[in-house]
Amino acid sequence: MVRRFRLSGLACSIVRPAIRRGAPWKPLAAGYRVIDTAASYLNERHVGEAIACSGIDRAETFVTTKLWLTEYGYDKALDAFDASLKKLGLDYIDFYLLHWPLSSDFEATVASYKATEKLLSEGRTRAIGVSNFSPVHPKRLMDCTEIVPALNQVELHPRFQQRELREVHKRPDILTQAWSPIGGSIRRFADQGKGSDPLKDPTIAKLAGKYGKAPAQVVLRWHPSERGVRDPQILQSGAHRRELQHLRFRALQGGHGRYRCARCGRAGRTRPGNRDRNHLQHQSGRLSCSAAMGIGPSSRFGGLTWSE
Repeated sequence: MVRRFRLSGLACSIVRPAIRRGAPWKPLAAGYRVIDTAASYLNERHVGEAIACSGIDRAETFVTTKLWLTEYGYDKALDAFDASLKKLGLDYIDFYLLHWPLSSDFEATVASYKATEKLLSEGRTRAIGVSNFSPVHPKRLMDCTEIVPALNQVELHPRFQQRELREVHKRPDILTQAWSPIGGSIRRFADQGKGSDPLKDPTIAKLAGKYGKAPAQVVLRWHPSERGVRDPQILQSGAHRRELQHLRFRALQGGHGRYRCARCGRAGRTRPGNRDRNHLQHQSGRLSCSAAMGIGPSSRFGGLTWSE
């Protein structure tokens, strides 16, 4: 089975109470069809209502949600999936991910992934994968399971390029998907004085001026040049269409090549932070899932292929 989805998706990790009623379906009206949420975001019900109210055919949307650490374990993972599906009001999930590797109990991580394999075999999710896995985790998981993760969703942007991890992904053909693709986690969690914000990087600013684009658009255009798929988080009214416009210009010749070789700091997160721990305390023969990214300078879609 082959499905195609847009390179850009809407990340719903924050849905502010004041705009919950309006924000989720504005991006859908602007053209977004890839929606990313998670049990730990505590907004699956709102996301589901937004999709239902949009009037868009379910087959045109691509919905990802994630299993949280407190629900790891085979049976608990199956129950958690049922709860997420009910909150979203859907008949199936397009992508079901493990939110983090549980390094202190990797057996629970493996058991949870085996539960997602069962869900995949039953057609209740159309693809399965992981999130925030470091370079050592994919092989450990694949040694104990049957299905190669289709995707690993990690923090990725020009200031945190994850080159080692992306090399690890190549051989088993795991797709790399970016969260915080324009460095939002830096602005939210890190010291602003460190100067690691991609949107304030001099090279990015120079490219933005050259092409008459916002720095965020330049950074988002960098991702397909690096064979990546990203889920931006956009809440401001009117920002949805501006973000999609980044695909309409080419800034790959020279400019992005220079940035690829530029110094890049380790300004990202590879384990749950305090905010994630607060969520945790609050919430008491090999088959192949492979990613085939045929992304060129003007491509708008990436292909996701999996077989059963």
